[in-house]
Amino acid sequence: MITAIIFSLAAFLRTFRTFDLLRFYYDQGRDAQIITKIIQDLHPVLVGPTTGLAGILRGPAFYYLLLPGYLIGKGDPSAAALWVQTLNLTGLFILYKFVKRSFGQKISLITVCLIGLSYHFVSLSRWLSNPSVIFLSIPLMLFSLQKIYHNEKPHLWYPILALILGLNLQFEIASEIWFIPLIPLLWLPKLLPTPSFKVFFFSLFVFLMTLLPQIIFDIRHDGFIRSGILTNFAKGGPSFSYNHQLFPGRLSLFLETSTDLVAENLFFSGFLAVILAIFPPIFIKNYLKNDQLIYYLFLVFPPLVLLFYTGNHGNFYKYYLLGITPIFAIFLAKGMVETWGKPILKIASIIVIISFLAKNTYLHYNFFRNDLTGESHISLGNQVASLKWIYQDAQGKPFTLRFYVPPVIPYSYDYLLSWLQKKDDLYPPTEEQSLFYALYEVDPDRPDNLKLWLENQGGYGKIQKTLQFGGIHLVKREKSK
Repeated sequence: MITAIIFSLAAFLRTFRTFDLLRFYYDQGRDAQIITKIIQDLHPVLVGPTTGLAGILRGPAFYYLLLPGYLIGKGDPSAAALWVQTLNLTGLFILYKFVKRSFGQKISLITVCLIGLSYHFVSLSRWLSNPSVIFLSIPLMLFSLQKIYHNEKPHLWYPILALILGLNLQFEIASEIWFIPLIPLLWLPKLLPTPSFKVFFFSLFVFLMTLLPQIIFDIRHDGFIRSGILTNFAKGGPSFSYNHQLFPGRLSLFLETSTDLVAENLFFSGFLAVILAIFPPIFIKNYLKNDQLIYYLFLVFPPLVLLFYTGNHGNFYKYYLLGITPIFAIFLAKGMVETWGKPILKIASIIVIISFLAKNTYLHYNFFRNDLTGESHISLGNQVASLKWIYQDAQGKPFTLRFYVPPVIPYSYDYLLSWLQKKDDLYPPTEEQSLFYALYEVDPDRPDNLKLWLENQGGYGKIQKTLQFGGIHLVKREKSK
């Protein structure tokens, strides 16, 4: 009963008001255009979205994973978002089964509660972008490791593990890449059963197949990706080095990431959460039982390596740690359960629980009561409303339409305009019409750019009407005949 309630709440938080509140911006519009082209032209693509490192491109797995949602929804972005939520809720169920077997029912329920109800996790899950699907891929990876540890058909689960490790690199590479060298390291002390020669090479083949599209793309484009890899990891000095001056800031960022899981901007609660998740093995005998040590290593190894990362001009972002956040939730739940009998740590657990429930309830409430009218609010709801208003106002007359968005290229509006035209049988805007509409988004970081753009629209006639949809503004102009 409790499990059903938690999953029902998790599903509600991930799907309520999806159309209104979906973030559909530059990346989402670009991805939607590419996926639509794949569907219409039956033309496969070899690479996916760019990484944060110049010249290094992800594989196309996210496009193909998202494709059924756009296909079923006939191009509706909210249908694609609901499809992603279906995948992520499946991942949550897999995680529940995995944790229940390796850690017990109580820890499993707390883990699902943390991931299912955390505003941070819900927000990431509702983000229509490639990192969001780690909530399926990471549980599948852990489930595969569990099967291998218990020697249950390793000839089947090692290739599945290899497939997931490869796909992880296409969703979010920064922390996920460090899961790969952990596998052979776990063979040395026999923490994981060593695969047979045949299984090893077949698994390696499966892993390499996940990289094949990028390899083909690289060959076709004169080593574009190879050049990006060399630029970021070889030229200009090593990407990993000992620099103790970076450690405080890097550790602080790790702590902030943990804080976001418990409750955003509550640093003290996050600090206690890290203590409960990371440090109990040091002072609690037999804290890690059976295969739990394996999963603990998957939690601590990537951030330990990234502590020495000095590439990308020293830039380091919280999303680099997305791959380990579900594992952190598991060990936070374990720490809360197994340290409950120790008075000081029990107080820490109580503070974490109260912080989690209070702050996340507040954040969810504020998110869902959004009426889309905030001065800077932009989401699918008011984007579509603004485009529909233009057609209603034009009343069938031909018109010219211009967009201004801070990322310069209006992929989101280009896609939504195309989708609405097909969905509602609308006519497209055309050039040099006497009726003109300017749609622009607020741009507080570059007000001069927006001001200049608005001034350049002055040649399209006198202003007839201005309108605002939250952070989206419309200006109607018309030239006298």
